[in-house]
Amino acid sequence: MSTGEAVSLTHVAEDLERTGASCLFLASVGARSFIESRFAGRVQVLDGSLENNRRRWRALLAALRPHAIIFADYPLLFFSSGTPPLADDAWVEELDRAAPALVTLDHLGYAQGQRIVPFGPPHMTFGMEVTKALPNRMKVLVPCPIHDPGVIPRRRGVPFRAWSARTLPRADVQALRARFLGNDNECLVLFSTPGWAVHLARALGLPHHRFLAQWLAEAFGGAKRPVVIVSVNAVELLAPAVVAGVRMINVPPMPPDDFELLVGAADLMLTDNAISVSLGKAVCSIKPCALLANSHNLADLYDRRDEPGARWAFAIERERPGATFPWDVFPIWSGDDLTRLGFEPSHPFRRGCARVEAFGGESTRAALVALLEDEATRCALADLQRNYVEQVATLPTASEALAAALA
Repeated sequence: MSTGEAVSLTHVAEDLERTGASCLFLASVGARSFIESRFAGRVQVLDGSLENNRRRWRALLAALRPHAIIFADYPLLFFSSGTPPLADDAWVEELDRAAPALVTLDHLGYAQGQRIVPFGPPHMTFGMEVTKALPNRMKVLVPCPIHDPGVIPRRRGVPFRAWSARTLPRADVQALRARFLGNDNECLVLFSTPGWAVHLARALGLPHHRFLAQWLAEAFGGAKRPVVIVSVNAVELLAPAVVAGVRMINVPPMPPDDFELLVGAADLMLTDNAISVSLGKAVCSIKPCALLANSHNLADLYDRRDEPGARWAFAIERERPGATFPWDVFPIWSGDDLTRLGFEPSHPFRRGCARVEAFGGESTRAALVALLEDEATRCALADLQRNYVEQVATLPTASEALAAALA
């Protein structure tokens, strides 16, 4: 259900092929469609059978005799859910004896060492995972965005430039805007939340997304220009909201190139995931973007429970007691969790996205409208984004980083 790792790996493969390499993908059914949009006919699929997957793995190694095996994020193979069955202790021993060089990307710091990672708020934790230690000879590549491109003491791996903003054809941008907007006076807002977050929220019985359209309509109701809000997801997150000047549109998942075009065409991007690959593309495109986060428990909001914003928290709480909790990655991680992963608020990538309180009421409304309409606000955020982009631009490409890691 996660696409960011797969999309990152396609960028790595594109850069490797520019230097003459040839790449083949072994991927889950869910990742296949995103990869095949760029590498048609070069994806073999892992299914739900450990035996089938192990047989397919061995056959590919024997037939291809590759120079390197690059994992999108090796520790994820050992998580209890979310990946096809392939890895166990016997497979690890077999892998360590294999001739090819072994490399993994490290998206969230899981490859930095063994740690316990909780998923979900503490009072209703969905699960916990223990990250797997890497094989001794496995090298690590650290993709930027979203990581800090600077020198980080004791960080394992080579940081590299995983993605650079493309120059989008003006005609394509205008055509995409025309697809959603009725006229040039309307603003286009992109709301992005990952499919796995929708799945986990439903599994935990959290009703937040059912209130989302009403919340967004209220938040943008004070904008001077009409606002069109587009959600890209496998499910329709945005119910019709009857508010003057605000329209909601649901769009099914699209190929990565089309999504990048939508990011470039939007006037503002919103997300509830502080460290998503999609957000990384917005930051590197110098696109105004905001994180809808929450710093408060219900008790913190009690004194202003009748104010706009806070009343949404109480409406959610009435449907699911305990549903109001701090998050910076909904619904699994708070700001403290991100700090433990190395993504503290001062992280240069995180500074390129405005953080607004989901239940902040008038202050949240003012912040979002300013990001949409106020030139000084948009320019100040753009300066922080350019600072990050300039640091990333000094990094080696994927192929250069791989060569350095394997030297």
